[in-house]
Amino acid sequence: MLVGSFKDPLEFFKQASKNLVPGGWLEMQDFCAPGYCDDGTCPKDSALSRWQENLVEASVKLGRPLNTPPKYKQWMEEIGLVNVQEVVHKWPSNSWPKEPKYKTLGAWQMVNVLNGMHGFTAALFTRVLGWSMEEVDVLLADVKKDMLNTAMHAYWNIYFTYGQKP
Repeated sequence: MLVGSFKDPLEFFKQASKNLVPGGWLEMQDFCAPGYCDDGTCPKDSALSRWQENLVEASVKLGRPLNTPPKYKQWMEEIGLVNVQEVVHKWPSNSWPKEPKYKTLGAWQMVNVLNGMHGFTAALFTRVLGWSMEEVDVLLADVKKDMLNTAMHAYWNIYFTYGQKP
């Protein structure tokens, strides 16, 4: 989970590859924002959707975008890794899925997001987007309501991307 950590993710991939022995592997596991909803239960004007769109906007303005995992496979291939594979999993926003495995995964994801959302929102919204802390708190209260609402079938794509140094 390094998305948003680097000003130049491609440079990170290059440096990581230089430090691999032949036959060594580089693997990345990252979520990609914003999330998705396949059935319309999480509308674009919901607090959850607005929060994510603003997170991406702020991260891009800061130069540390949260929407780069779909590029990892291409970047690994560009730097010369072989046997590059990409596996994408859906991580539900809460326990909305019927299947027990995904219901549990969604419950864990919800707790992780709720516990961390103030920490990874406040600085981006106030310092990069110019919001007041009061505006952030109001939005996050509504995001929390959306996260707890199992009628909203939102999810994030999690990219597992790996490649091998020849």
